[in-house]
Amino acid sequence: MTAVDAEPGMVARAAPAAPEADVRLAALPHLPFAADEFDAVVGNFVLNHVGRPREALAELRRVTRPGGRMAVTIWAVPAAAGQALLGRAVQAAGVVRPAHLPTLAPEDDFLRTEQGFAALLGEAGLTDVVCDSMTWDHRTTPEEWWSGPAAGVATIGQVVTSQTPVVIAEIKSHYESLCAEFAGPDGELILPHAALMAWAGRDCAPSTRRRLMWRASRAGRYTKPVADGDRLAARYGSARCYTSATRSR
Repeated sequence: MTAVDAEPGMVARAAPAAPEADVRLAALPHLPFAADEFDAVVGNFVLNHVGRPREALAELRRVTRPGGRMAVTIWAVPAAAGQALLGRAVQAAGVVRPAHLPTLAPEDDFLRTEQGFAALLGEAGLTDVVCDSMTWDHRTTPEEWWSGPAAGVATIGQVVTSQTPVVIAEIKSHYESLCAEFAGPDGELILPHAALMAWAGRDCAPSTRRRLMWRASRAGRYTKPVADGDRLAARYGSARCYTSATRSR
């Protein structure tokens, strides 16, 4: 297993937590891996944080083996009520997004819906795309939830920390008032969240299918002739092609 993150602090925390993994400092869209290197690739909320999501997705596809699988997640738009809490506090204080914060160019953006996310994966050349919505309640405390933006974490944090101390105090005051809408027992916050999870395959080219089926038949796993490789791949699907590819190496 290999894991990458663009933040050195995250790499430093992940490495001892998962000693069996090869944890590296790296960032999309330039990963330090050869093409077709991984059987399965997961990108957990990474496409929300890159300037060119299509280039990032193309890089994830590049390092996935033909017949391999990919799963990616993003935050849904419109955001769930709990996710909008901090943004509402900023708006209530009359704060607008600072001009220096980057935004996606229109040609790089995409719809954060099941259909829009699935279409993005299809544009990247992935196949058998499935996208589902996920909802859950995130439980935290008002202090813990405020600590992220107060430290400049994520875009909302950059918006908050770019203000004067007086304005930051006003944002926090609005935030504390709005927290009452999500108050749970023992002073915790119960924040509804929503996300999209999509998974897809990197299909094998016809020539690759034939080669893999030939290798499989040589190993005694198939008895059909090589000429039937494309038909067998269509029958058994990319998962069978994936199994053949991993076992042939």
